[in-house]
Amino acid sequence: MTEDDPQWKETLGLADDSTRVQIICKEQHRDEWTKEADEKGYSSRSSYLYELIEEARAYRKEGFLGWEHAQEQIEELETEVEQLENELDKEKEANKSPLSNPTTVKRHLSENYTPLSDIVEEFLQEEDLEQVLRPAIEDTLYALTGQDEVEYQRGHGWRLTEGGDG
Repeated sequence: MTEDDPQWKETLGLADDSTRVQIICKEQHRDEWTKEADEKGYSSRSSYLYELIEEARAYRKEGFLGWEHAQEQIEELETEVEQLENELDKEKEANKSPLSNPTTVKRHLSENYTPLSDIVEEFLQEEDLEQVLRPAIEDTLYALTGQDEVEYQRGHGWRLTEGGDG
C-alpha cells in the first residue's frame, strides 16, 4: 500500500482526501500507542494518533501547551503573588495598633515592677489610644445602627434597641 497505488485508500476504507504521514519513533512508543489505542477503543493506532495530534494543536492554539508559555505564566503568577504579599504587609503595617508596638509598651515601664492594671490605665489616658479606638468603635456602632440593633440620639449617646442583644 503506497501512495502510488491508487486503490490503497479504497482498500482501507478511507476518504478520497486522505493521505499518509510517516512517523519515526522508538519501538517502545509505537507499542505504547498501540496499546493505548486498543484500550480506548480506537479502530487503529493511526486514528488514535491523529486525534491526539489535533487535540494538542487545539491546546497549543489556545495557549495551554509549550514549556516556554508555561514558564512565562509561572513567572507572572510568582510576581503577582509577591506583589500581593507586599501589599498585605503594607496594609498590616498601616493598620498596626500602637498597642502592639514594643516601643510604645516599653514607654510605660520603668526599672520598678508595674501591675498590668496600671499599665492599662496609662494607655487609656493617652490620646494615641483614643485615635486608635474611637474609629473602630464608631465603625462598629454605625454598622449596628444599620442593622437596627443600636440607636443614637444627639445629646444623649448610643443605646441598644429592643431588637439588640443586650
